[in-house]
Amino acid sequence: MLKAMISAPVGDDVFGEDPTVKALEDEVSALLDKEASVFVPSGTMSNQLALRLHAGPLQEVLVDHRAHVHVWEVGGIHALCGASVAAAEPLPPADFLCADAVRAFTRVDNALYHQPVTTLLCLENTLNGDVMSLEQVQDTTAAARTLGLDTHLDGARLWNACTATGHAPADFSCHFDTVSVCLSKGLGAPIGSVLSGSSKHIDRARHFRKLYGGGWRQAGILAAAGLHALREHRSRLNEDHENAIQLADGLAQLGFSVKPPQTNMVWCAPPADLLEPFETVAQRLRDEERIFIGSAYAGPGRRNPFGDTSRSLRFVTHMQTPKRAVTALLAGLAKQLPSLRVRPL
Repeated sequence: MLKAMISAPVGDDVFGEDPTVKALEDEVSALLDKEASVFVPSGTMSNQLALRLHAGPLQEVLVDHRAHVHVWEVGGIHALCGASVAAAEPLPPADFLCADAVRAFTRVDNALYHQPVTTLLCLENTLNGDVMSLEQVQDTTAAARTLGLDTHLDGARLWNACTATGHAPADFSCHFDTVSVCLSKGLGAPIGSVLSGSSKHIDRARHFRKLYGGGWRQAGILAAAGLHALREHRSRLNEDHENAIQLADGLAQLGFSVKPPQTNMVWCAPPADLLEPFETVAQRLRDEERIFIGSAYAGPGRRNPFGDTSRSLRFVTHMQTPKRAVTALLAGLAKQLPSLRVRPL
C-alpha cells in the first residue's frame, strides 16, 4: 500500500485533474453499478453530503434509532441540512426497519403546515455488525419508493455485509439513490470514503463538498491507498469474521455474555461475578500483557445492541488483529480474570 501511495500519479482534484482519484472513483462506481462517485476524507462527510442532496428545511429523514448518521455524526442532519430526523425503532420482531415501519413512520404531508414531510429513508448495512439481508433491503426500499422517498445507504461496512451473504456490492446498492462506502473500516486504508450515485447527484455533491471544506488537491496519494485496499483486502474479510467467531467462543468460555457475531463485531458483557470494573482488567492487560483494549462502550441507552451500556463491550476484528492477536487476548483474560472474580464458597 505504501509503495502504491509513493508511486501514485497526482494532480489537482478540485479541478478534476488527479488521475489516481479518478481511477478510484471509477472503480467504486463500477463495483456499485452507479454513474459517478466522489472521494471524500471521511464517512461522516460522505453521509452528510448525501443527506444534503436529499433533505433540507421543512423535510425529514427516516432512520433507524441506532443509525450512525443520527447517533454518531454530531447532529449533522440538523446543522448541515436543516432537516428533522425521525429516529424509529424496528417493529418487532424485525431487527431492522422493515416495509411496515417505513409506512408507519413516514409523514407524507405537512398536516396543515405543522410538521415536516419525510423525503429520505437512510439505511445502514451492516448496522452494529449485523447484516440486513438483501430481501429485507428490497422490501424496505420498495416501500420507501412507493411513498415517494429517496433512499441512501450508509455502507461503511457494506464490504462485510457482502462477505457474509455472498452478494456483490451492486446487489445491495441498486436499491438506493446514493451509497457511501468506507475505505478504512475493514479494508485498512489510512483515510477516505466514497459517495456514489447518479451523475447529477454526484455533481451536486462536489459543490457541497467544497462548501464543507472537503476539496483537496493532490489527493491521489490517499486514493492510491484506497485502490490498493479495494483490490487486495476485500477478499480477506472472511478472516476477520472467522476471528470474531473464535473470539466470541473464547469469551463465552471465560464467562462473558456474548452476542453471536454475524460479521467482525463481537458484542459482549463481562462476567457478572467480577469484583472490579472491567477497566481494572483492561489496565492489567495493558500493564502486564501489553494488550491494549478499550473500556465499556459509551453508546446511548437502548441504542447499542447488547444490554446495559455501562457494561457493554465491543470488540472489532480487522486486518491488524490476526488470529494470534485473538489467541493472545483470550490467554491474557484467562490469566487475569480468576483473581478478580467472586470465589465460590
